Amino acid sequence: MKWIVAVFAVLVLMSVFVGAVSAEGETAPTNLKLDAKPASISEGESVTFTFSADGATKYSLVYDDGKSDSGVTSPKTHQYDKAGTYTAILTAYNESASSTKDVKVTVTEKVVEPKIINSVTVTLSASPQAGNLPSSNTATSNTEGVKSSVSSSWNPSSRFEVGKEYTVTVTPEPKENYKFSSESTVT
Repeated sequence: MKWIVAVFAVLVLMSVFVGAVSAEGETAPTNLKLDAKPASISEGESVTFTFSADGATKYSLVYDDGKSDSGVTSPKTHQYDKAGTYTAILTAYNESASSTKDVKVTVTEKVVEPKIINSVTVTLSASPQAGNLPSSNTATSNTEGVKSSVSSSWNPSSRFEVGKEYTVTVTPEPKENYKFSSESTVT
């Protein structure tokens, strides 16, 4: 029994040291080099693979995203569309054998900056309940989730992100002297 284990161990070691030789005794391509630049990208961006091998006559690349190319030459560019970690595998061939090498590519979610509306006109009206409007009016803009500033009396300005809905409320002071006739929703 020990003899069988010893023979098996020798065979495993031989396969490790002779890994570049095919079953027919032919030498597979050696000295494989594979590089991915950049190795970390955002969704929708491309990676350029550069590669070489001694004794290779043909190459193929498997990108680990369901796509592959055969008969490729270096450099080869590939676009990754979804976030994730991918293992790109290069296979170098000659007439009767092949060798492989892999490289990791990290794809992160693309950060999309929100589109900002530069100018939105919101019309609100107020009327005094008693007396005349004071000569100096002050408005407070209470726009939830939006950076807002009052540029002058009754002329607040805010930046709104496209595709969201905001309710704009103007509060005159003292508010008990005024009655609102409308409220505006910005979409």
